[in-house]
Amino acid sequence: MSTFRSKNRGFTLIELLVVIAIIAILAAMLLPALSKAKARAQTIHCISNMKQLTLAWIMYNQDNADSVIPNWILVGGESPPESWVSGNVRNNTDSTNLSLIQNARLYAYSKSPRIYACPSAQGIQPGNPKPMDATLMVRTVSMNGRMGGANANSFSVDGPIFNTSSSGNSWVPNPILKANQIKNPDAAAALVFIDESVPSVDDSSFIIFPGDTTWNNAPTACHANGAVMTLADGHVERWAWKGLTGEPPQGTPANPVDYAKVANAIGQ
Repeated sequence: MSTFRSKNRGFTLIELLVVIAIIAILAAMLLPALSKAKARAQTIHCISNMKQLTLAWIMYNQDNADSVIPNWILVGGESPPESWVSGNVRNNTDSTNLSLIQNARLYAYSKSPRIYACPSAQGIQPGNPKPMDATLMVRTVSMNGRMGGANANSFSVDGPIFNTSSSGNSWVPNPILKANQIKNPDAAAALVFIDESVPSVDDSSFIIFPGDTTWNNAPTACHANGAVMTLADGHVERWAWKGLTGEPPQGTPANPVDYAKVANAIGQ
């Protein structure tokens, strides 16, 4: 009687190790490409968000006799409800509070709360009273401090506002109150929204001081060492940085070329 012997057999240990090694090599080759594809997708998503915000900003101007939507800061450091967004996301309660977006002035023109935060935001925000994970924050976007900045006639139900007419408060030069005042630079080069870095973002305004050597407010660099910006004519750009990486905090040393680029877009 003949003995039946199966021709099928399992992998030997050596064959199994070879297969594992091949899989590991393929994974090592594919992961960087997948990571870059994910980063590109997040940048495209951020550009779409910022485009929607800017179109809402333009619609507000058109509905309000060319007036630029207010971008105010209270003396206490937060933005009031009359501003395009309110609160200060450096405060833990504010950083997760969607009502500070929904009850402010811009929301009526684009009722999508997710467009206020960059999908690539990462790291930790040094919040009060404790640090805050970037993925939990409702907003990482800020607006050029000149756009809709306060003047001596600005009034909030929440208290006194920083303005350029008050002694010692001239850190927002020449606020733009009407869209037809956007001339230096013109609308195609004038900054509106900026993707601010997680450790830097706080109130509604993005402000830097002329001639400074550090970032008072720092843009993000999470988009492949770049940030997404919007201009007053409605278009959106990704700006690459020479001296910034990741999510720089306030006070980060500024590369002169990077700083000048942002300062020129803010104007005076």
